[in-house]
Parts: sequence; C-alpha cells; structure tokens
Amino acid sequence: MGLVDLLVERRSALSAALDEFLTASGAELDAAGAALAQALAAGGTVFLCGNGGSAAHALHVEAELVGRYRDDRRPLPALHLGLGASSLTAIGNDFGEAEVFARPLAALASAGDALLAISTSGASPNILRALESARERGLLTILVTGPGASAEAADWVLPFPGASADAIQDGHQLILHTLMDAIEASLAGR
Repeated sequence: MGLVDLLVERRSALSAALDEFLTASGAELDAAGAALAQALAAGGTVFLCGNGGSAAHALHVEAELVGRYRDDRRPLPALHLGLGASSLTAIGNDFGEAEVFARPLAALASAGDALLAISTSGASPNILRALESARERGLLTILVTGPGASAEAADWVLPFPGASADAIQDGHQLILHTLMDAIEASLAGR
C-alpha cells in the first residue's frame, strides 16, 4: 500500500470518528468552548498539560493563546504546566510523578482560571491529579481525551474515538483548533 492509499485510509477513519464524536459530544464541545472563552474574557488564565504528544498539543495551544491563532488580538494568559527539567524532576522525585502538574497548578492558579488537560487514555495519574487539584481550587476543567475516560474527570470531558493513540491525536488537533475558534469568535463578538 502506498502513502497516498494510507492517507486516504486515515482520512476515512478520521471522518467516521469525527462524525461519532460530534453525535456523542457536540453539545459538550460547544459548552466547553463557551466556558473557556468566558474564563479568558473575565481575566482568567488557561493552564495546560499533557504527556508526550499531548504535551506537544498543549504547548501548541499555549502558543496560539499567547501569540495568535487567526485573529490579531491581545495576547491571552496561558501557561503549559510542563515547567523546566529541574522543576519536573524535583517534583517527581520529592512528591511523586502524579504531582508534576498538580504542584505548579497549586502554586500558580486561582478560582476563575481554567485547566485544559489533554490525554489520549484519560487515565494518566498526573493528568487526573491535575484535574483533581484544579477542581479543588475552583478552576474550570476540560479534558480532551480518547474513548473510555471517566465522564466525572472534568467539568467537560471530550472523548475522541480512535483505535490508536495517533488516531486519537489527529482528532485532538481538530478539537483544540475548534476551541480556539470559539475563543477568538467570542472575543471578537462573533
């Protein structure tokens, strides 16, 4: 099978998964986007976290909020919780790996802020602990995840169906850009 055939196959699977996601979670996506835009409009900060490829997605969203997505607009407060190697390894060593996102969140976040967590499995202990910490502090919580994550893990759980981590991450990129669309449309009054 050639690369073009593989891409056509991937497009077909992504399209079917997107249809399934929109049917099951379209209303939640709308609500999460509106809540995230409202938190930013009220002066809140969006904190982001993820592991591996999901960390790269979180960094991507941070850049689009602080820099720009499509619109020339004011920079929006956003911070990826990955910190530097010294902080990550110190927290992991002294408090356990499950605390690597929760501890900086406790230091920096306050009520009115938001946590956008990204996890293909929805079961990573450090992501679940960060969501728990965020809820304890009165933050809005959104989990962009794959199938099987607990619907109780966050205020809004957005599970993208997929047979593999890469297929789920393809959908995550679409979801994250749609959230950016909602934020910029809200800020522009559209």
